[in-house]
Amino acid sequence: MLEYKQDTNNLLDGKIKEFISARPRYNNCFFPELDQVSYIETDNSLILKKKYESFNRIYFMSNDAEELVSILSSLDKDDIINIPSKKGIQEDLNTILTKAGYSLFETYERMYNNLVEPRGQFDAELANLADVEGIYQLLHNHFNPYTDTLPTREYISELIEKKWVLINRNEDTKEVEGTLLLRFEPQKCHYYIWVDSSNFTKALNLFINGFNYMNEKGYEKAYLWVRSTNVRPKKIYETLGFKYDGLKDYTYTKGDAHF
Repeated sequence: MLEYKQDTNNLLDGKIKEFISARPRYNNCFFPELDQVSYIETDNSLILKKKYESFNRIYFMSNDAEELVSILSSLDKDDIINIPSKKGIQEDLNTILTKAGYSLFETYERMYNNLVEPRGQFDAELANLADVEGIYQLLHNHFNPYTDTLPTREYISELIEKKWVLINRNEDTKEVEGTLLLRFEPQKCHYYIWVDSSNFTKALNLFINGFNYMNEKGYEKAYLWVRSTNVRPKKIYETLGFKYDGLKDYTYTKGDAHF
């Protein structure tokens, strides 16, 4: 029986690069962050298991269909597989996933805006560390952690310390009722998560304040991910200048145990 190993010698990054350079036939690995990762390595396959709070995401590189089916079949129902692609899922890979007990659950699409323009002055509130739990609960009340890649409390804290988290507060309770998490990367800004439980006007104002905040920092390119079936946000993003770039992220799960 294959056993997952820990990357005790910090060699995993090199193993990933070696496998990818060999152009494996089956590959969903695009250099995930390597904390909380264990792995299986054979002559033909490298399988990564990245731990999240209540489940694992699986990354694979392989040239052996039979071996890949065997390994994926042994995974728990709480193990999620994401496959980003601009060409759709190749037929033989879909067959492998089906044989291993997986089925497509959700699809996300990436959108870009390469010329974000400010719409007034930035006037949103930046979150502080006392808001971590409120933000965490808000996200988990509105999103599915298996498909939406929600941040841990620790990561929310990191983003807050970088001043990358905008919030709306309830006027009476002062509790967080809306948040926009940003991640500033070289030359572009990732609109990581946006949610607001108050009203549309406040929610939209929070989103647009992200544009204003980007302008203050000298950024004009932004991107985000949106669920393919989430019609209303897609229309909002399109109205605000976002366009689809063709990349989709397909989420595969075992059965409907999570949902």
